[in-house]
Amino acid sequence: QQPFVEAPGLRPHVLYMKVKEPLLIPCRVTDPKITATLVKLYTQVLTPDLMWDSKQGFTIKAPLINSTGLFHCRTIIDGVAYNSQTYYVHRPVNDITGVHLNTSKSVQTLKGEQLVLNCTATTKLNTRVNITWEYPGKTNKAGSSFKRLVKHSMHMMFYNVLTIKNLQHSDTGLYTCRVTTGEQSKQQNVTVMVHDRPFILLKPRNGSVMVAQAGQKSYKISAKLRAFPPPEVIWLKDGKVATRQCSRYKRRGASLVIEDVAEEDAGKYTISVRNQKHGLLQNSTLTLVVNVSPQIGEKAVSLQDPGSVPKGSRKTLRCTSHGVPPPQMQWRWHRCPSKGLCVRPTSSLLWSSVIEGLPVSSAHNPIQSVTHTQEVLQGKRKTA
Repeated sequence: QQPFVEAPGLRPHVLYMKVKEPLLIPCRVTDPKITATLVKLYTQVLTPDLMWDSKQGFTIKAPLINSTGLFHCRTIIDGVAYNSQTYYVHRPVNDITGVHLNTSKSVQTLKGEQLVLNCTATTKLNTRVNITWEYPGKTNKAGSSFKRLVKHSMHMMFYNVLTIKNLQHSDTGLYTCRVTTGEQSKQQNVTVMVHDRPFILLKPRNGSVMVAQAGQKSYKISAKLRAFPPPEVIWLKDGKVATRQCSRYKRRGASLVIEDVAEEDAGKYTISVRNQKHGLLQNSTLTLVVNVSPQIGEKAVSLQDPGSVPKGSRKTLRCTSHGVPPPQMQWRWHRCPSKGLCVRPTSSLLWSSVIEGLPVSSAHNPIQSVTHTQEVLQGKRKTA
């Protein structure tokens, strides 16, 4: 009579070994007086944490990696050896190495269109996973999913594709792909925004007038822009395409960047945003003022000797400057000694302001008039 409750079968029974949990080999016997030995392949298992119970079988308290494979129990009665059912102990691999979505953290789409999200899980070999989706329309069974498994030499890849047709505004929200195996779980999220219709929202960012400084390394001109679907953006300077006028003008996203700012960059800039497919067009015009530090035109020859002037004669001095905004000009003078060299003072306290109409004296030059004029010279407005 067979002493084991489960007699040997044609195929082994599969037992799953879990980390940090006892492993039971259920080779029960019909008589509690019967003792047995545990055999792995053809070798008796001898381990100190092995316990025998005639009503349950063998229990390995702390199974290790070598506790996997084919096992059976054996007993000898009256010189006859009996074997139990064969058991295959399998240690499941629960290791998710990565979870990825086929899109970024945010997706925008239009009402009535189709949404397709692909979730890919990469695992170590022999890992089995469960992939589920959480999304706003799940309770209404708005979506359908398709699963696929691809096995590679060093890893496995699981695919789960979620498809939602005829999107509605109520489908807006957070979509989560959750991958689980054993006690391990990983997930990826994406936010989906469903717009009722195409749109363009365009307005100045900080008013319609901007100020830059000549010599500045770069200056970015931008406007507040929200649009979907993504529109075509063109920047115009004084009515002409900006990037075609000057190589220093660069498009970066929806902004225009001016490199090495110069005075001639001042003008009116128009951002034209267009969605030709849906017949949408919006423009916004901004004015750029380029400030220029004051410069004196005669500065280059100011150290030259103006020559001798006869006493009592009339002399006209002229100073030309340029800057944006137009600079304020003031004449100052320093009285030279009657004899010897006239040295230019280094301290501004030794210079006196030029004042019109003062009487002739030893301390002042008589100033007949001081006039200011503005002229356009060489294409620039200059003050004299």
